[in-house]
This record gives sequence, C-alpha cells and structure tokens, in this order.
Amino acid sequence: AAAAAAAATAVASAAAAVAAAASKPPQSENNKPAVQLLHRLPTKRGQKRMSMSVTPGSPADFTRIDAPRNAVPLLAPATPGMADNFATHNIPQSSFLSEALSREGLERVGYMFRLGWMKKWQRRFFALKEGRLSVFKDEESYRRGQATCFLQLDKFTQLKREALQGRPHCISVRTSLRAYVLACESDSEADAWMRCLLSFVRRPALQSSTLISGWVLKSKNGYIRKRFCSVVGSTIYYSSSETGLPLGMVPLQGAVVSCLSPGEESDNEEDLKDPEARFCLCVAVGGKTYHLLIPGQENRNKWAFYCSLVSGSSLAGVGTPTEQILVKLSESSRLDEAEMRDPILQYTAETLDTPITTLPSKDLEKKALELWKSVSMFGKVKIQTKAIDYHIRLMQDTIRECLKNSELQNELYCQLIRQASGRPAADDELVVQVWQFIAICIPIFLPTYFFMRYLRLFLQRHANQETTTGQLALYCIRSLGRVTEVGLRAHAPSRVECLTLLTRNPYHFEHPMSVPVFLSTGTHFVAPFDASTTCYELASTICCTLMMRPPETSGFGLFCSDPQPSEAYMEHSLQGHEKICDVLAKWERVAQVVRVGHVQKDATPRFSFRWKFFDSRAKGQETDSEALLIAYQVNYEMMAGRFPVNQEGALVLAAMLAQIEWGDSSSFEDPDDMIAELLERFVPWRFHPDMRSGADKVAALRQAAANVAIERTLADRWADFADADPSDLARLFLAHVQEWPLYGAYLVPCHLLEAGKDPQPVFMAVFETGIYILNPATFEETVYVAYDTLRHFGSSANDFRLVYKSVDNVMTQLMFKMELRSDATLRIAGYVNRLVQRDGITSPAAQITQFVFEAPSERETPKK
Repeated sequence: AAAAAAAATAVASAAAAVAAAASKPPQSENNKPAVQLLHRLPTKRGQKRMSMSVTPGSPADFTRIDAPRNAVPLLAPATPGMADNFATHNIPQSSFLSEALSREGLERVGYMFRLGWMKKWQRRFFALKEGRLSVFKDEESYRRGQATCFLQLDKFTQLKREALQGRPHCISVRTSLRAYVLACESDSEADAWMRCLLSFVRRPALQSSTLISGWVLKSKNGYIRKRFCSVVGSTIYYSSSETGLPLGMVPLQGAVVSCLSPGEESDNEEDLKDPEARFCLCVAVGGKTYHLLIPGQENRNKWAFYCSLVSGSSLAGVGTPTEQILVKLSESSRLDEAEMRDPILQYTAETLDTPITTLPSKDLEKKALELWKSVSMFGKVKIQTKAIDYHIRLMQDTIRECLKNSELQNELYCQLIRQASGRPAADDELVVQVWQFIAICIPIFLPTYFFMRYLRLFLQRHANQETTTGQLALYCIRSLGRVTEVGLRAHAPSRVECLTLLTRNPYHFEHPMSVPVFLSTGTHFVAPFDASTTCYELASTICCTLMMRPPETSGFGLFCSDPQPSEAYMEHSLQGHEKICDVLAKWERVAQVVRVGHVQKDATPRFSFRWKFFDSRAKGQETDSEALLIAYQVNYEMMAGRFPVNQEGALVLAAMLAQIEWGDSSSFEDPDDMIAELLERFVPWRFHPDMRSGADKVAALRQAAANVAIERTLADRWADFADADPSDLARLFLAHVQEWPLYGAYLVPCHLLEAGKDPQPVFMAVFETGIYILNPATFEETVYVAYDTLRHFGSSANDFRLVYKSVDNVMTQLMFKMELRSDATLRIAGYVNRLVQRDGITSPAAQITQFVFEAPSERETPKK
C-alpha cells in the first residue's frame, strides 16, 4: 500500500484542484450566479420526504475518546494544492528500522515549528509515540499531558522534505484526514524526524492483526515448554493459555527463519506421514535461536510461511505453488511475461481442491473453496438487465465475507485475477464482468505483501485505452491513487454502487456516481462522487460550485436522513472522514433490517446540505449563497418554534422570503392565492388565526378580522420590497435575526430530568461559547455551561448526560431525555474541537461519545 503512493493519477490532482478552489473565498461579483443557481433547480411541490432511521444502538456501539487530547474536527480541513506535490522520501529501509526506542516507548520528542492556519509559524513541542504525533504548547504542557491536537499516522501517510516560506528544513505530513507543515532548525534534525515518521508509514499492512496462532512446544536453552503462540504484526507472542497475558515475545523483524523436519534427522520415512510428528521451526534473531516444535508438516509450513513473510527472509518450498511464483515476481525488478503466463496463474473451469493462498485454519480453507464457487459463477453467467440482482448479491456477499475474514482478501484477488487471465476470445464479455468485480473491490480492501505487487503488475500489464478491459485496468490504477490519498472503506458496496459500475464504464467518468443533495431553499444539487469520495470532499465540491467558502470556514456540512420509518423526519450529521459509499451501504443495510414489509430496491438516503457551526469571527463575511441558505434555514427553525420572533417580525421576514422566492407581488394575477401560500410556507403556525376555535359568532368574526389584518399586512410588506435584489434581502434578513444573542445556536428539544419532579420541557442550545438550557416558551436562559468547565457529555443509556463544574467548584450533573442524542453529542464535540484548535481552550477529562451508524445482526428480530 505504501508503494501505491507513486501511482496517484489525475484523479488526485483533480481532487486537489477542487480543494484548492474551495479554499479560496469567491469574489463578490461572482456570487450573483450562485444565487440564481439555487433557484434554477426546481422541485415538485408537495413532494414527500423519504423517512428513515437508525436502529437504537447498544452501549457497545459508542466509543469514548478523550476530548482535549484527541481533539479532531468533524470536518478535518485538507491543505489545498498539496495532493500532487507529495512523494515518498527516499531513505534506506534499514536506517529507520534500526532506530532504538526510549524507555517510555517514545520514538522522538522535541521542538519544531508548525505552519498555522494564519500562515504563521508557531513553535510547538511534538511527541511521536505509537504512530501518533501529538502537539503540545510547550514542554511543560507535555509533562502535564495537555495536548492541543494530534496527527495519527497510517500506511497512507505521505511525507516530503521541502523548503517553504524561507525555511529550508521543512517536512510536509499529509494523512487521510489532515495535513501539517513542520519546520526543523537543522538538516540533521529534519532527517531524524523523517526516519521516525517513516518507521510507522512503512510498516506492514497487517500490523495489528493475528496472522496465525496455536499450541506449539517452545524450546530454548534445552528447556521445552508448551505455549500458545500467536504471530501478531511482526512479533511472536507466547503465553500459557489462549486467553492469558503474554509471557514473552520473539521479534521477527530481521530474523532468519529455517525449517528442520524429522526426516532430516532419521532415515525413517514414516515420520513424515505421522500427523503427530513434531516438525521444527527455527527462528534466529539477535544472536538467539528459538525452536518451535509444531505437529504436522502442513501446519509447520503455514507457520514458516507467515514467519518468513513478516521477517522478510526468503524460504524455498514454503507456501502454495501460486505463492512461490508470486514471490519470484515480487523479487524481480521487471515484469516476467513467462512467469505471468504460468498455467497455475491462468484461468481454469475446474473446481479447486485446495485454496490458492496459505490460510491459517481449516475453516478458512473451506470458506476459500466456497469463495471460488461464487467467483466462478460470477464469471460464467452473463449479466442480464432483468436478473442483475443475482450478480449484485454475489458481489456483496463475497466482499462482506472478506471484510469479516481479512485472511481471505488475498485469496479473493488471486481468484479474480485467475478468472480474468488466459480466457478464450469468446469470453470477452465475461472477462469484463470479472474486471468490474476487481474495480469494486479495490476501494474497499487491498491485498498485502507480494500479493499487492502481483495486483499492480496485473493492472499495468493490461492497461490500455483502446479496449474495455484496458480501460477498466486504468480505472483500477486510478482507484489505487485515490485509496492512497483518502484510505480504504469499511463496508461492502451498496446496490447503487454495484449497479452503476456494472451498467456503465467508469473509465469515461471522473466521478461515476452522483447523488441529489437538498438545500434549505427547497432545491437540490446533483453532486458527483467516486468510490472513495469523503463527505468533506463532497461538501467542498458543493461549496465551490455554489461559490461559498470551504466547509471549515462557512460551517456548512452534510446530513443524512434516518433509514427507519417514523412520523417525524430525522437527520444525522455526517463526519468529514466518512466515505459517501459507506454511508449508502450502511443506510441500505439498516433499512433492510429495520423496515417492516417490502423495501424498494432503489431506495436511497436523502442527503441535505445545511449550516452546522457558527463562527462569530466570520460574522458578516457570508457570501451571497451562504446568506441565502442561512436565511431559509433560520426560517425553518422559526416554523418549528426554535427561534424567538414576534408576530410583527415574523410577517416582515416572511415578506422578505416571498420577494426572494417569487419576486414582485404585482406580477401575479391573483395575489390572494400567493398570500395563502406565503402564510403556509413562511409564517409560523402560532401566528395563524384559527376560525374553528371560536365558540360563538362574535369570536368567529374577530378571528376573521384578524385573518384579514394579517393578510393585508403581509401584502403591504411584500409590496414594500418590490424590485429588491435577492442578495440584499438575504443580508437584510440576517441583519434582523442576528440581533438574538444566540443566533447560530443548534436548539435540541428535550426534557430535563430531575429527581422527584416531572420531566420539564426545555431547549438545549449548543452554541459557540457554551451550552445553554432555555425555557421553550420565553427562550430565557436557565442554565449555562461553558466548555472549559465541561467534564463529561454524551449518551448515558437512553438519556443524555452533562457533567460540569459550577461556579462554586461543585460537580453538577444534568440528565435529559432527547431523541437526537448523537447529533447533540457531535455538535458539542465539534465546538470543543474548534475551540481547542483556535484558542487552546481545553476541557479536562471531557469525553466525546462518537455516534456509530451500525446495522443490527440479521439474527435479531427488529423491534416494532
């Protein structure tokens, strides 16, 4: 996967160009077309919104992380213009592997300069430990453990030495979520930091997964003990029981692995056939030699294969015949056509007796043979439009099984490549189907070790712009570059994704898929995306198209509707690092489980683009498009009773929106019909006169008179704004609503739970300066919680809990009953992270409850 960084194609540059364009605030003269674009996208009146929901999560579905130390923004910004300038630093691999670790497990600590968001250099104290680069204000903050932010390194991290803004010793660090530019004082110091950073980027892909485990006899210095050994990452851990703590470990990095069988010590050939015979595996590392006595030659060969794979030593005769050929291919500097055309790697219509790759257990070997049956059926049956769901289900079930058992991922790629190699010309259409299967797998998971080298050689060998298979190979190479940039996905593909790639050639489209994203104006925007597009990238594309500031500056973000049918429409906030295809897959999976009755095959979530966060420093700097969208969103809050406004103000604001929406009132032949629609759409219901509430004729006449007065007032106010520019009216609308001190707050209707009292209805206002508890009738503040006094927040069973330190230094706890617990948690977390990054304000021990959007088990019966 680290080598895939060099294969970044034009897609990465295009994404960087979009991000660069999104990072520049649009000019004022270019804002007018964006406002017109918002009105050129018509929607049907009276169209019902699709309702869906998430299954109630269990406590296991919530992960708690420490807020001040792990403060990561929900929409992590990416540095524009940096994607196509990164390259892997060329340092010998042995140099960073020989770096000694300190007693605390810290790879390196020290001062460096960081380029801040205001393009100013800030001197900060950095600590690199376990692949996490933590940032502290100074050395004293490091001793207290008060980190301002951190950067988690992964296998997709890109590093580059360069000179920026007059500093010659800079290091550019870019992960799948964010980017840093660091500067050292000397060249030797920059090299030392570079070696330590690369030590985590270039580690094997299976760093934390268990490759193989089992009971063996461990021999050392003449003593033999029965131990349960596991190969985890690059180390063999051994313990006295399967669930006990490790008693010790044997490092495999740089070790020499060899085999010794009973047949080599005696002339009795029956020892080789004895399943109880012990076969020896020797591991020599650091001047010590460890002997592992493993029962059975086949079992010993599996251990030898994984140990030699991790250690990097070549061991002849270990592994399956296919793996032995692939090892030779990976060691050669150029493509060997003779090896690639070996009959073992070519297509066969026969059923496999043994798996293509080495698997650690009999159960996985059985699943691998079942996997071959599914792949063979996919490559033998031609896709028909009416029966395309058969192939979609085959792909989804196969990929889901490989995600569940990561050991089968290398096996699946070998099977797919074998199905697409050496087939007769009459099977060209079937070969294209197999290539489409490969194209769907690449953004979700990749092969490891020399299997990755085999995949890259296979793609480069068939890359061609003239044939369909060659175009699909180029698309797969492009997908590898995107995976290197943003990372792999976590869920099997949705039906929409499979249907799109099976019915069209993705090579001809920069973004093969698209989804309608609804705006607060009632219109929609068709947003294109590919298999690896994140929510942040899609939000940046929308901001760039509508001539808005980037999401981290404007505060806008994406929301997804709930897949469970309910009377009230519910939405969930999407985090910036989530993949759009993962959101589609999770929503589809949940909808199939929780929905009772028939589920439409083409059912998809409803995405919306709305205002998420308020920044007082950017107040008054909104573009015309932002002002228009915010005005409609504030009116929606007024209609829902979550914004304080009196009757006179509501009528004036409604008249402004009527002028923006429909233009001059004099242009209509029957203004009375438009006044009725204006009342229904823009005026809160509490100001509508109800004629049916009158008990006698006098009351009914009074209600009728009030109705006539309101309609007359609306008509007069609408006429006052004739010939007004929509952009000017939108800014005038914001100037009126910004008089409320809590303008921009996210109000959550809930009930305050107090001991010995009935639940009290309140509003929880999540704002930039803190959390406010408001009276829903008067909008008066009853409780205020500042973020620097906050200790805990998030879901507690079916309730929401706030723990803070009051003015008297007394720990106070508030419990609330609310439905949107996850959204309230993410909004609070977003403001806390913004304050930590902007002002350095910390909230000691505040814990963030991350919302997990998971599908329930298929064995569970959905609750009615």
